[in-house]
Amino acid sequence: MPPVENLRPVIAGQTTSPQIYRSANPSGSSEVISDLRIHTVIDLRSTREVRKDKHLAAFENGLAEAGARRHHVDLTLGMHMRVAKSLRMQDLAACLGYALTCQLKRAEIELIRRSPLGRSGGLEWLYLSFLENQERRKSELRHLFEILADAKAYPVLIHCSAGKDRTGLVVALLLRLAGVGDDDILDDYELSNKGLESMRTLIATETRRVGMSEELGECKREAMRKAMDWIDSNYGSVEVFLESIGVGRQTQAAVVACCVASRQ
Repeated sequence: MPPVENLRPVIAGQTTSPQIYRSANPSGSSEVISDLRIHTVIDLRSTREVRKDKHLAAFENGLAEAGARRHHVDLTLGMHMRVAKSLRMQDLAACLGYALTCQLKRAEIELIRRSPLGRSGGLEWLYLSFLENQERRKSELRHLFEILADAKAYPVLIHCSAGKDRTGLVVALLLRLAGVGDDDILDDYELSNKGLESMRTLIATETRRVGMSEELGECKREAMRKAMDWIDSNYGSVEVFLESIGVGRQTQAAVVACCVASRQ
């Protein structure tokens, strides 16, 4: 089986027995579960991505055999509506025109291409969209931290499709909560550029195909820094931000305890 792309321990400073990992989609390489003794997989992909995954059934069988569990946490809920609301009226009308003439794929591509995702700064816009308090995404993010607060869930593997954006943002929140400095967080985030080197051409091609700006195919340090700055400007700290989405201080402390334990 092929290796899992962009796979590495999460917590900065881990040298032995890591308890939290991050990666691109691991479903084509189920042996990673037994190799790393994973107990919990947190899948951040959209429902649409999950449904298209032809390896997922076999992967879940492997999880069951290993006594592990997969949780689906969809951080893209409501994202299409947010994209549509970002369009100018004439651009939205053009997209509707394609849809009404049964050019649904073209309509979807144009929706993205004409939105902030299709322009410079699209990566920053994407990260802020994940963070803003849209009710359904808030619930999903809260559920994720509740999973991470359970010591019995570990070792944990967190992934999305490429393991750089949704996974990168979740890991940044987790590391900040654990007291890791922003420079170390950003260094870890940028490691995905190297971790995805073998997929660079494929990612660039897919990014262009769906109408996104080419910058969404890479990890941009400044984009993640602005996401962290947004938390500071609006909430003052990651702890207060997490409280705003329903992750209480007791749950936060439990997550930190698991993270600290995984660094010893």
